[in-house]
Amino acid sequence: MEMEEEKFHLIKTGLLAFNKIYEDPEFKANFRNISLNKLISLPCCWIRPILVFDNLSFIDSDLQPKVQYSGKFDNIGISAALESLCSCRPLLSRVVPKDENVSGGYVGMNLFRFWHFGKWISVLVDDRLPYDMEKQQFLFTSTGLPYEYWKPLLEKAYAKLMGSYWALEQTNILEFLEDLTGGITEYFNVKETTQILMKSVLKLGVAKGSIIICCTSIGQNERGDGADLRGSNYFMISTLKEVKYKETEYMLLRVKKLFGPFEEDGNFFKHTTYPQLVKSKKMAKEIKEESVEGEFWLTFKDFIIHLDHMFICNLCHDISLHHQHWELASYQGYWYENMSAGGPSKDFACFLTNPQFRILIRGKEYENLMPVIISLSQRRVPVLNKKSHLVKYKPFLPIGFTVYKVSIDNVHHLSYKYLCMNNPIYHARYYERREICVRLMIPCGSYVIIPSTAKPNMEGEFLLRVMTHHKSFMDLPWEPKEDISETLGFPIGNNMKKCSLYIQLNPRYLVGQPIDITVKVYAQDELNCPISICIACNCITTTGRGHRTIKGKEDTVYLEKGKIYETSLSINFYEYARKRLHEYVFTVLCSVYEQGGNAIIYDTKDFCLDLPELYVGYSQTEELESKFPVESWFVNPVPCPIEYGLFLVESPQLRTSPAVVETGHIGPMSRAVAQFDILPGSPGKYTVTVRFISKVFNLRATVELCIYEPESPQEEEKTVEEEEIIIEESSSEDEIYYEMETEIIDETEQMPLGLMEEESEIEFEELLEEEMEFEIWKKEIITHEERHSQPVRISDVSEEIDHNDTHLPSPPRLVKSVSIMFI
Repeated sequence: MEMEEEKFHLIKTGLLAFNKIYEDPEFKANFRNISLNKLISLPCCWIRPILVFDNLSFIDSDLQPKVQYSGKFDNIGISAALESLCSCRPLLSRVVPKDENVSGGYVGMNLFRFWHFGKWISVLVDDRLPYDMEKQQFLFTSTGLPYEYWKPLLEKAYAKLMGSYWALEQTNILEFLEDLTGGITEYFNVKETTQILMKSVLKLGVAKGSIIICCTSIGQNERGDGADLRGSNYFMISTLKEVKYKETEYMLLRVKKLFGPFEEDGNFFKHTTYPQLVKSKKMAKEIKEESVEGEFWLTFKDFIIHLDHMFICNLCHDISLHHQHWELASYQGYWYENMSAGGPSKDFACFLTNPQFRILIRGKEYENLMPVIISLSQRRVPVLNKKSHLVKYKPFLPIGFTVYKVSIDNVHHLSYKYLCMNNPIYHARYYERREICVRLMIPCGSYVIIPSTAKPNMEGEFLLRVMTHHKSFMDLPWEPKEDISETLGFPIGNNMKKCSLYIQLNPRYLVGQPIDITVKVYAQDELNCPISICIACNCITTTGRGHRTIKGKEDTVYLEKGKIYETSLSINFYEYARKRLHEYVFTVLCSVYEQGGNAIIYDTKDFCLDLPELYVGYSQTEELESKFPVESWFVNPVPCPIEYGLFLVESPQLRTSPAVVETGHIGPMSRAVAQFDILPGSPGKYTVTVRFISKVFNLRATVELCIYEPESPQEEEKTVEEEEIIIEESSSEDEIYYEMETEIIDETEQMPLGLMEEESEIEFEELLEEEMEFEIWKKEIITHEERHSQPVRISDVSEEIDHNDTHLPSPPRLVKSVSIMFI
């Protein structure tokens, strides 16, 4: 920093000597540094503020909230962060120069400082700013005072650091607060976070001097809340006070509106839901003595009701001047391809190649759990767009970290054996963000943090920071003396020939039944020392959110050459039961170690549990009615009861009543049944999906229903024959063939069986006579058609039969099918 200041004064002295004004050669005043799509038809130009405003001042001495005049492309989050910076003068003096004045020695050059990836850097810019000529205001952030212009200049310096003004659109309030202060930022959803956690965070944040900003959601100005808590307004919490009134404890928060003006009317509980506090003169007097102009008090309950989002910037000891502050430990590292980029914890052998960091958390004897904030961030990788000449950034890597609890004496890297036998205390999900942060409450002791990416061999630079209540110690674990392959569990040297390993699993494991695992080890060569056989069963989510060891076992035996050692591990339902079992894949890990800890061989096998079936009963030939029932049932296969379950029926084509059926208590091997009434609108094929949801199961069954239209009464009573004559023309011969299909409703089909047996012989003789008559009639028709040269249709044939050849016999009565039974 001192070298940057010396460089700044050296350049300023040279400009004053030659009577010139500074122009930044690195961040030129052209519209390439702004998103060109937004400035196609915009009357704007680059100006120096000294040419526009009279009595120009770089920064006002009164740093109170003012009315914010936003430009066309103002980022409201950046404006809120700048206003919060004004409330802490030490932070403002670190970022903004102290004695910058345009009254004398003006050269149009300004120096700003930002925290960037673990260190403070200086950014030098000129004072040319984009200006909207129509509305007579800056395009971006501006203040309520026309003679103050430090905010748009600071925003320009930040745009130079990020590459362009366009990059500011991708920046949120958390990232900007972090770059202004160097702290660790956190986000909390006020409505979704528990009140116990929210109170703890607020108390600790105020005690540590953290910057706490709250805001309401966009579009809430239609709810009719108080005037000062409507819209997407931003507020800052400065003080917390706990009071007791009529044996009831209340938490009060002193809130300051970041964007003024704030009209004080003496009512410090304007939005309170506790009218007794407002009426109490003693309470009002006590609060008024501690009030500050431009601020008002808010109860914790009103804080939960009116506000939706909370942003906290936790400051460390070198930034905060508060007597209580966070202690910071940080370390920079890199993921190298095929070296230290091992990926997630699905594969322990690759996962252990990731960098490991050991941290010792100290505390006092009476402090059981200590607050710890862990932050993992990655460096932005800029890329220059050759067409638009804008600086953009590569997509962020999906990053996360895993925390293991180790003994204080353990100063080495974690081994493959340790990961098989121990679960992590926390595993952060992978997000494609600049920074991921988590707050934990853990006991004092030694921990190992392993940062990783979602996939192996993803290169990138990262920064790991840990904030603790007391001063902590962070270092790299010692590398093991033996070969890395021995620590990871890979077969080494000729040890593969010493023994062979076989894991035996059942073909199917049903939910509710125990999991039996058998491991056999065969000694192929002479072993000079006892060996340890470790078995561990882990469950891994299909979404890649880490693993959890269910049960493990370790046997130490002395195995002779040619001998087989067999061991087993049994896991009951209560040991492997998890929520949403359908999302888990179970992995059996088995490793064989020598007495010195060197791995001889290891093997893994994966399996999934077979979930129970969801049954659906329905009818294939349902006719169209007002409604018809569909029944679904589920049998609980687990040995413990299911307290609550839901049957849901879904169909995009049908209406159902009811759509959800609650089951209540389902005992072991008990059956839960749900009935749904299907209300079809028209005949056709319909797809119906039935789901059963509980804490353990999420089952689904899909069926297809066929709804037929009912037959009309006239068609049922119809007994006349239906004829269809199809004419087929032969391609090789000029002949026309007629095929006649006749369907009649045979009265014998409705007769009793006894009468059918008596008359079967008579019907058989009548059938033969009718077939002979049909053949004679067919020959006469063909002979008649040979007289004509042109083919005719069925209608023409009927007309000729009626008019020309009336002597032709009428077609005989043909029975299509007759049931014949011989006795």
